[in-house]
Amino acid sequence: MYARAWFQRVQRICLVIFISLDLHASDARHVVRFLDGQRVAIHGREFPLNGFRFLGNPTQPASLTLHTGTAMHVLSMQEHAVTAQDSTHHHWFGIFACANDGDTTPTFRLVPFLRLDTTTNGDTFTLMHSGEFAPCTPRTPSCSWRTLPSLTDVLVVTETLEGRPSCFSGRVTRIRNATADSCTLVDPGTVGHGDFLLPAPPGFRHYGYLGCFYYAAGEVRPLADTGTLVKARMADLARLYPLSRKVSGKAIGVAGAVSPLATAVLVDATTDLNTHATGDCAEYFTPEPNGQPLATLLHRKTSPNLGDGFSTPGLVLPFMFSQTLYLTTAGALANHREPVVYQVAGWIEP
Repeated sequence: MYARAWFQRVQRICLVIFISLDLHASDARHVVRFLDGQRVAIHGREFPLNGFRFLGNPTQPASLTLHTGTAMHVLSMQEHAVTAQDSTHHHWFGIFACANDGDTTPTFRLVPFLRLDTTTNGDTFTLMHSGEFAPCTPRTPSCSWRTLPSLTDVLVVTETLEGRPSCFSGRVTRIRNATADSCTLVDPGTVGHGDFLLPAPPGFRHYGYLGCFYYAAGEVRPLADTGTLVKARMADLARLYPLSRKVSGKAIGVAGAVSPLATAVLVDATTDLNTHATGDCAEYFTPEPNGQPLATLLHRKTSPNLGDGFSTPGLVLPFMFSQTLYLTTAGALANHREPVVYQVAGWIEP
């Protein structure tokens, strides 16, 4: 048991090292730095304006490549966000370098991801709360646009594909019109409830996506970004879903608790076995309801102590078609898993 736990820990460390080795490739995403509750910084002197970025690839060839004389660019919510903010807003924000014809240096803008709720006529959608805890604490969304994103490009992050809701898409269409709580798409495709969109910065012909961050209750959430691996303390997934006791193929929607463009989630898992009995308990995370496990956590209780705890930090759980995972538990003590904590500790965004 201890040899297996040691081997799994080494595997996780090696995976993080492997991810970190590829951070400075020529096509790597820009690094986002947390400065304070209202400011972030972007590092870089060269900014190819190559559209959106989806699953590690730009959505178009660079229409312009602009250079700057400084390497760190400080962006504030008050000066660079395309929407006005208040303490009730919970949004993921994309960071863009953008320009118009004739510009020699980039302008930076912060643009909120939009999460769709319901449609009124097939191509117009109301918006829903786009941040963490959306499943259990719906909020009234609001985008107080300083410049309306009408007739701008928009990345369809997710939509229903091959019968799979909220499947990664990567399609680009245009926003015909937008209000504080709705948007109308030129080509809605198969988007629906819970899907994410990312508008391009309004008022610019050329743009390039650089990275993102989370803004909640009037403050930027602290993060440490390597250009691929991002560490940040986000939601406890066990607060969103009833995950204690025995479950089989329980769907866990991670969307909102990680970047909408994340390809994996980092989880710190803790399980207490609230019983005097001894025995085993196993937890299996899969990317599909009946898929092969991404991670198997085996807990062996050998003492009669009540509430023995087991901690597994640094789980890296890749997504497959959507930002949803499935949990199955087994073993004689599976009905005694209480409390359970699945703390989102970051994500991977290439």
